[in-house]
Amino acid sequence: MAIRIELYKTAEQAVEATAFNERMRAHGQTEYLLTEYPPVMEPDDAPVRNRFYVAQEEESVRGGLLLAAFPAAFGSGAECDLLNSREPLSEAIIDPKYSLVGLRLMRFMQQQGPYLFALGMGGEDRPFPRLLKSAGWTVFPVPFLFRVVRASRFLRELRLLQASPARRLIASIAAATGLGKVGISALQFRSAAAAFSTRGLSVEPITTWGNWADELWEQCRGEFSFAVRRDLKTVRALYPLEGRTRGYLIRRDGRPVGWVAALLTKMRDHKFFGNLQVATLLDAVAIDGTKLGCIELASRALAREGAELLVTNQSHAAWMQAFRSAGYLSGPSNYILALSKPLAAAINAEPGGMANVHFTRGDSDGRIFL
Repeated sequence: MAIRIELYKTAEQAVEATAFNERMRAHGQTEYLLTEYPPVMEPDDAPVRNRFYVAQEEESVRGGLLLAAFPAAFGSGAECDLLNSREPLSEAIIDPKYSLVGLRLMRFMQQQGPYLFALGMGGEDRPFPRLLKSAGWTVFPVPFLFRVVRASRFLRELRLLQASPARRLIASIAAATGLGKVGISALQFRSAAAAFSTRGLSVEPITTWGNWADELWEQCRGEFSFAVRRDLKTVRALYPLEGRTRGYLIRRDGRPVGWVAALLTKMRDHKFFGNLQVATLLDAVAIDGTKLGCIELASRALAREGAELLVTNQSHAAWMQAFRSAGYLSGPSNYILALSKPLAAAINAEPGGMANVHFTRGDSDGRIFL
């Protein structure tokens, strides 16, 4: 079997990609499919560049891969191109004859550069993270944190609490009597520091990203052992302020000290969140001493906009602690981070190592499923 990996850019490839999808659907595979038209790809000088590839056997498409390039930086100041691999797709899912296609895509991916990561993937037990782990990548979950805004709605809508008649009954009683609100409030107790964290701070919605994004990035970048750049050019590409995306700028005495980007989503029969209005805190940057205040003010602003549940995924130890101090609780995470061997080694050589690496729901495809 001669498989070649080609950039996906022609109408002829789109016809074959559509045929590939039809074969997958005929065998009940509908979760992961290829786009059925030539993808629009960003110019080479764009801060975030998506590149789509297909695995072809003669003219037939047998799989595909998306690689996204991000500008990234180490805490020491060195910068690099960081490649994000979205889950390779292979016809081996329905036909073992093509079992080598996934390995061919994996080899191609690793040939594009030393610093690669994958993020999301639905859990460590899924095939892709298992494959990456077997290839020597560092694989671990990015912690999930949440804060309940409307307890009664949370108790009635969270699918985990509706999984059995007994759970539904308990949740309904807790919601109707107010006991659930009391219990959740007790669990979400804010630290003493949280009560004073917003003093002297103000919050305002962001309608356009400003030069302050560059200034804040330069002030904060040293606290990360590794992160995608959060400068003006990059955040404009990552978080266009339209549709469901929200941005909040936090100031002290008129001077910007931090920002928070979020996604506000009205769920419709979501497999986890039912019909809740969920605010996902995608990303944040804040100077020393203001993390907790930035979280508090952004969380309040999102609640005023109708958020019933606030969620986030954070890998950086200081940000995780700030969210917990703001009353966020820990939950099970299926948001998995995988780092190539060269990238993991380079991060571990930085002060703080893995504890200070900064990946959030804003990186990779974390927004697609929320």
